[in-house]
Amino acid sequence: MLLADMHLRGASIADIALPTDTQLEIAAAPSAMFHLLLQAPAPVPVSCGDQTLMIEPGDVLVFPSGSAHVIARGSQIESLSFGDEWQRPITRGDGHADKTIKLMSARAHFDEELARPFMTALPVVFRVPGEKGFLPPWIAIGVQFIREALQSSLPAHQAIINRVAEILLIECLRRYVARIPADSQSWLRALRDPAISRALAALHRTPAHPWTVELLAREANLSRSAFAQRFAQCMDQTPMAYLTGLRLRKAAWQLRHTAQPVARIAEEAGYSSSSAFTQAFERSKGCSPRAYRDAASMLPS
Repeated sequence: MLLADMHLRGASIADIALPTDTQLEIAAAPSAMFHLLLQAPAPVPVSCGDQTLMIEPGDVLVFPSGSAHVIARGSQIESLSFGDEWQRPITRGDGHADKTIKLMSARAHFDEELARPFMTALPVVFRVPGEKGFLPPWIAIGVQFIREALQSSLPAHQAIINRVAEILLIECLRRYVARIPADSQSWLRALRDPAISRALAALHRTPAHPWTVELLAREANLSRSAFAQRFAQCMDQTPMAYLTGLRLRKAAWQLRHTAQPVARIAEEAGYSSSSAFTQAFERSKGCSPRAYRDAASMLPS
């Protein structure tokens, strides 16, 4: 449910072929990016800030928040910046495996407000390892599906590409969460706790429900005190504080993207009155819901 709340929308795909003497510089962008390394004569360095990772064919490298990075090292420089569209695919390699690095790269937009709790808990970059030099089967199937869609003359092929790229990104995120150590300081470890993850799923499924700690404890199959303590340890906040943040993020999304009246948004966010909602929203955002909507309407879409 947390991943669904990111509101992933639209993806772009690029096939990239680089000579081994070339490095690819990719600018930061307000979107998630990932790269599938399809071919390389040797491990490829990828630098992001003060980090350098070595990736091999079959690996997937994910930049959840779209940080700037450099792929490979060389005397020649190519750049790829994210605007409304990808630049034309870079194909300066000659195709020979011993002289060319081949990547399939993608970006996917998400709603920054809704995704912030999840994305800020992720590392700047993480690697999903390949399988003995090959893409994992679930990635390979997606790549083949995308290639067929790119070559198709059928209508809505871009919509298919968008959805497949989004699915691949979500699967990468799921696999990262599955590998989080139990002693990790990240609250994402809560997603591996069956009791807490059940409570989180219930909150995200129906945030407007009149939840109490007692009701959430029943979802988690724990006593009230045990649930409250475990939730606070995992999430570093109380269940009710988490619920308030969730409701207000969803309300903010509706204020930005819909024309629904504030009273209706307050009701859908689980507030008994518009005034209670306005007070909570002002404490969180520093302005009234109407002022927030007016300011959002002035920003580029």
